[in-house]
Amino acid sequence: MLRKLEKAEQKWGGSNTLIDQWLNNRRNLLINYCQIAGIPPYEETEKSLPAFASVKLFCGQLMDYVSEGHFEIYNQVVTACEKNGSSSQALAQQLVPKISETTDTALDFNDKY
Repeated sequence: MLRKLEKAEQKWGGSNTLIDQWLNNRRNLLINYCQIAGIPPYEETEKSLPAFASVKLFCGQLMDYVSEGHFEIYNQVVTACEKNGSSSQALAQQLVPKISETTDTALDFNDKY
């Protein structure tokens, strides 16, 4: 996950302040996820459920990240695609349902936990 993020940062980093902020928030979210999930290098010797406060913090970060993406980043991408012709518009039409699906998954996770 973090390797994919690093590739995105290399490709898109520095091109837009909002995207840089969003990528940084993604990094923090992924690190927190790895910590509460016990994924290396954050694995614990004793397997146990994460603390409620840790899950609550993660859910807050997740909602902030999804909201920022959904209401700011994705709108900019769709607007840019609309300006760049029919092939870009077709790409946006393919991506938006996938984005909505992942947003719904994140919202469901937050509601459940």
